[in-house]
Amino acid sequence: MNRRHLLALLGTRLLSGARPSWTWDRRGAQFQLPDGSLEIQWISPSSFALIRRWPDSAPSPRLPYRQVEFTAFEEGQSVELQTRYLRVQVDKKSFLLTVRDDEGKLLLRETAPARRSRDRVTLQFALQKDEQIYGLGPRSEPDLNARGRRLTTRHPLLISTAGYGMYHLHRGEFDFDLTARHVVSIPDADKVEYAFYFGPYPKSVLEEHALVRPPEFDGMPDFGIRRPGELPREAFLLPGPPKATWDSLNETVRTLIHASFSGIHAPAFDLSAFELAGPALLDRARQLAAVMPFVVASRAHESVAAMRSRLAPYFATYLQEAHDLGLPMIHPLPLQFATDPQTTRRLDAFLLGDELLVAPLLTAAERRSVYLPMGIWTDLHTNQEHRGRRTVEVASPPQGPPLLARNGSIVPFSRSDGSIELHYFPNLGAEFFLFETEVGESSQFHAAPAGDYMRLEIESKVSRTYEWIIHHRGPARELRGPGKWHYDADRNNLHVVMDGPVGEDRIVNLRL
Repeated sequence: MNRRHLLALLGTRLLSGARPSWTWDRRGAQFQLPDGSLEIQWISPSSFALIRRWPDSAPSPRLPYRQVEFTAFEEGQSVELQTRYLRVQVDKKSFLLTVRDDEGKLLLRETAPARRSRDRVTLQFALQKDEQIYGLGPRSEPDLNARGRRLTTRHPLLISTAGYGMYHLHRGEFDFDLTARHVVSIPDADKVEYAFYFGPYPKSVLEEHALVRPPEFDGMPDFGIRRPGELPREAFLLPGPPKATWDSLNETVRTLIHASFSGIHAPAFDLSAFELAGPALLDRARQLAAVMPFVVASRAHESVAAMRSRLAPYFATYLQEAHDLGLPMIHPLPLQFATDPQTTRRLDAFLLGDELLVAPLLTAAERRSVYLPMGIWTDLHTNQEHRGRRTVEVASPPQGPPLLARNGSIVPFSRSDGSIELHYFPNLGAEFFLFETEVGESSQFHAAPAGDYMRLEIESKVSRTYEWIIHHRGPARELRGPGKWHYDADRNNLHVVMDGPVGEDRIVNLRL
């Protein structure tokens, strides 16, 4: 048995000379330092918590723990911990941390030991070439990248394009200096406590973050317009502008996008801040309010309420996803399309969930340009198709902002009679799991081309009528299954009406 495997087996090693010892157990590794201790606790194979204490540090809160398979051994001048995704190295002399992925790609490198002064703790890490930093709280800057800035925040979730995220567990304010290095100063702290999340993409970081900070959730709320002070606990009210202007409306959208990268799952928009604005600005604010997860207002807004009622099943589905997976209801373009460099420059549009791209009108003009990521997109107002990876012009619909759905998606809309429209955008297969608030389960919808046929499938958890609206398809030649079809020649959409009784898998095959 070689030395490396012996260390992994024994789990304890006294380092040479007078250096402190290190041990490991199923939770992680512990290092005895001359002036305290350093502990690495696994949260998952992709995540760990680092806790650096001084002799007089207060005890740390209990962190979520999962038994993770890993090895621990000495390699050269380092102690190394390895899972299937991460390689965490601790230098035996300086106790500085270096984190790499399983292929050896550098993720994070500590450049100076943690320092504690009388009133704060300071950490310092390297910034890699071309690394960009997202998150760190809701703010209105037009640049998504916080690198090069100094900022103070109470939302210390950071997402890096190097493929990782960090979240500091201390409560209170944090001072970040991202000019030359990644330096964080924590006032009123007596120890270091942070979680490290391996991505490599932002969505993966947010899912890992939910293991440490699960979203608050008190049950499924309704999505009507609320009075100020009546928001549910899971909603986060975005900062309202001191004055309603076109600039402040633009800032609201940018703040929304920064918030979504900062672990804020269900943002709320204060429409009352715009209620005394001129007609054009108020109309645009109402359009934005129609698609926001939560809205507060001082008076009724019928057009907003009507659109929100149509979207209620969609809101419920993505609020449940936020609870289950930790993903925000608002998906910024760089969150959804992390490999498209064009999206980081676009803070004037976002996705609601996975399927709907929202292009809010932020001026008095009736049209605007919007960048579409890869795919084929359908404007729900005009039913016009647009190819992605380019900028197109869209016009203002009567209610709500311009909405575009991506090819290969199903989008549900509620009707006042209790039935649901299922808009399907072929030619790719699609599925949607609609969370049913009445029963706490999800109805399932599947649609896909199958040779000369198109297959539609419903497994409903609530008895209701459904109307499939299949966009950009001609009339059917034949329908096999329990349903009726008709063709809308003006919009080139094929409609199929079918019942969805509880406990029955309803399938329709259309020959086109």
